[in-house]
Amino acid sequence: MSKKVLVTGIAGFLGSHIAERLVELGYEVVGVDNLSTGKPKNIKKIFDKIEFHWMSLEHFDIENKDIDIICHQAALCNVPHSMKDPDGYFENNVAATHRMLMEARKYNIKKIVIASSSAAEECISPYGMSKKVTEDYSNHYRNLYDMDITNLRYFNVYGPRQSMDSQHSMVIPIFINKLLKGESPTIYGDGEQSRDFIYVDDVVDANIAAIEGDHQGTWDVGSGESTKIIDLFNWIKALIGAEVDPIFTKKRPGDPFETEAIVSGRYWQPKTDMSDGLIKTIEWWKNENV
Repeated sequence: MSKKVLVTGIAGFLGSHIAERLVELGYEVVGVDNLSTGKPKNIKKIFDKIEFHWMSLEHFDIENKDIDIICHQAALCNVPHSMKDPDGYFENNVAATHRMLMEARKYNIKKIVIASSSAAEECISPYGMSKKVTEDYSNHYRNLYDMDITNLRYFNVYGPRQSMDSQHSMVIPIFINKLLKGESPTIYGDGEQSRDFIYVDDVVDANIAAIEGDHQGTWDVGSGESTKIIDLFNWIKALIGAEVDPIFTKKRPGDPFETEAIVSGRYWQPKTDMSDGLIKTIEWWKNENV
């Protein structure tokens, strides 16, 4: 009998990719998404193979669903936006996750994988703080209530289906979309700041490893390498063949200067070369913009 996994935020960028892999592996999948940022088209491929609930997590009743595992991907996840709405980030990321953990305890769901963020390391934004507090709660409950909880600290994830709906969208889709149009993207700061970029398929692998293994605690999920933003721009520019320069502006509050994951390889390790990941992502955006 296959295990049943609840995927929160299933129609989002990461949730939809994880759900697809779970279906491929033979898991039963129950998905919850309020579609505030998620898109129905992201789960179109698997819609008739999953049980989908269009609602907020707080309104979803876990009772009688026979859930074995929770893969918690639902969250607000933007640093600049969190600086303007710290209350929203506390409610959606901390309070909602706490309620979910208590529901899991109530119905004896022991296995839980939670999406965290590299922003939890420095805690220089309400977003980062919300993720750090969530990690602390889950680590405490793991010991107190004998729950099998893994926090995955995502670094800068990129790949197909990443949203461009927000003015605070991630840097790679912004660069790709601007350069495909022959327009100049904005770089906040001098471009010397660097980020650890990780392709979405590798993040899915990390979630599957956490679901199927016994590796509790907090893992970094990144490439283990940091790329300067100006070098990233020039890389994407060369792959697309664009002939424009970036526009530099002042650094955004809450942004770290550098991020770089520590990847031990004991439980999981990335497989996708960044050049291959960027090429796949660019091709997806070319088809998306047709």
